[in-house]
Amino acid sequence: MDVQIENVAKTFVSRRGTVEALAPVSLDVPAGSFVTILGPSGCGKSTLLRIVAGLEEASQGVVRVGGREVCGPGADRGMVFQAYSLFPWLTVRENIEFGLRAKGVPPRERRAISDEYLRQIGLEAFADRYPKELSGGMKQRVAIARALANDPQVLLLDEPFGALDAQTRAIMQEHVLGVWEKYHKTILFVTHDIEEAVFMADAVVVMTKRPGRIREVVPVDLPRPRDYHARFTPEFTALKERLTEIIREELTA
Repeated sequence: MDVQIENVAKTFVSRRGTVEALAPVSLDVPAGSFVTILGPSGCGKSTLLRIVAGLEEASQGVVRVGGREVCGPGADRGMVFQAYSLFPWLTVRENIEFGLRAKGVPPRERRAISDEYLRQIGLEAFADRYPKELSGGMKQRVAIARALANDPQVLLLDEPFGALDAQTRAIMQEHVLGVWEKYHKTILFVTHDIEEAVFMADAVVVMTKRPGRIREVVPVDLPRPRDYHARFTPEFTALKERLTEIIREELTA
């Protein structure tokens, strides 16, 4: 499904006053595309993603997914946070099946779906383990599998690898690209990491500092499928340099 963001803005109101987190933002995300959102800390990246997810209400504007207005969370969207957000009392398989159970999917079908995603994330041997027995990267793989098991058309990822070490982060980036190439979901991926934004995306949306606006949408024309070799090409380096300059301009303006 495509995502249409039309003049979306967000102002937070508290006893201390008002904070304009997000200035009016408009963006069209084509169905099946992988778009990263990049910008300075506090620019409203996560707020925008939460509005698309239906977890936050916009102060103005509208979001449509597949032509339908977003009025709250829905099964057409899956969200993955930086915090692993797994249920510690459930096994890996039970975490993956959680949404399916809530929807009343029969046990045999749930099992088949969780088997498929356990294979996809390479954790078949850990199906009966609990989150406390997993590494950070493994936990995040389970969180992504849980989101995908509900078969959303749009996957929203909010700095999902921010807590991982550099080596695990690089492997997880390739893993998510592999999942995206297999299932062709529309992905919106928030990150503060410029190299990650380039490596993952069809296009990078660069936001200004708060209140966040879209400064520029930078196409990424690197060939797919991508692995770590892409990072060493002149084209990759040029895109990374261009985005670095834009972000530095925002931070020093």
